[in-house]
Amino acid sequence: KILPVAPALPMKIYIYANAEDLQAALPGLTENWVAGQASPDLGVILLSIPQGPDQTLELERQLPHEMMHLLEYSLVGTHYGSTPVWLTEGAASIAELYPNADYERVLDSAMTNNELLSFASLCNAFPRDAGSAFLAYAQSTSFVRFLYRTYGSDGLTNLLRQYQTGLGCEEGVQATLGKSLTELESDWRQASFSVSPASAAIRTLSPYLLVALLVLVAPLLWVIGRPRRQEKTS
Repeated sequence: KILPVAPALPMKIYIYANAEDLQAALPGLTENWVAGQASPDLGVILLSIPQGPDQTLELERQLPHEMMHLLEYSLVGTHYGSTPVWLTEGAASIAELYPNADYERVLDSAMTNNELLSFASLCNAFPRDAGSAFLAYAQSTSFVRFLYRTYGSDGLTNLLRQYQTGLGCEEGVQATLGKSLTELESDWRQASFSVSPASAAIRTLSPYLLVALLVLVAPLLWVIGRPRRQEKTS
């Protein structure tokens, strides 16, 4: 049990035949990749479960995810909307009965190409485009699973409760876990990708180091390649 709370009852669950019908029921929605939605303050869950052989698997993936949002709301209350998105979506994703098999591939690719998103950038919202949003979900799932394994259910519960008071994203992490978000991100990278803090720093700074190297070396190459004057002989 990830969070030791029960959802408020009654709750209403509406199931649509496909994601397009669900999205049509959400005025103002701009993301065309949304397949499920929860309104925790109303106790309402919307799911899109297409017919087919994977119908049961999809239900067992979507329903725990959206129900977790209701559990989170019962802990945080009216400040739920300002709770870090990486935390709420990450916790909801680790509640799914069947992990997304593509998350690991996307994470490895992003790590190799130095394209991982900072968790500070995922505090308030996820990217709107489908590719970046998928990476944000993959990272948040992996990061919150790391926090859950490291600090347990109590640690995750206390972290969510910290945001009842309206603390900011990074302040809540520091107050609960005693580390900055940047430090925890470094710990997660090391645990997930066997990356040392030093190599992570070098990877992050490598574009700037390359520019600095070019600035320093270019004048030297110009001097070396410049034609020399022939000295006069008497």
